[in-house]
Amino acid sequence: MAEDKKEFQRRVKAFDEAFEAEDWDKAIELGEAIRTEFPDSFYAGELDAEYLAGAYNNRGATYAKLGQYARAIADYDRVIELKPELAVAYIGRGGSYAGLGQHERAIKDYDRAIEIDPENVDAHNNRALAI
Repeated sequence: MAEDKKEFQRRVKAFDEAFEAEDWDKAIELGEAIRTEFPDSFYAGELDAEYLAGAYNNRGATYAKLGQYARAIADYDRVIELKPELAVAYIGRGGSYAGLGQHERAIKDYDRAIEIDPENVDAHNNRALAI
């Protein structure tokens, strides 16, 4: 049991280091491995879903900047699975849909972001542009 806790702590440290280094691929790989191999610790709050969602969100934003919208959408989908009330994920996914010319889907995502965070200027602005 003590070995498990040490291994868990080692992996969390590695995850944190990858996150700080903005190595999103590695952070996601490590975060998903932690979720799989230490599910009780993950949900007990020792590694919050918010951090893993953050890694997916950041990688999705990177893909979107590169014009790799399908890959970005897949990452934003994962963010939304992990943290469904994270408005920024809907804004990012909406932007990726808009990049693909799927404006109706983009508008739906912006609408959802506005439901979550009515004061979010980006959601309102992006929605107006998509229309």
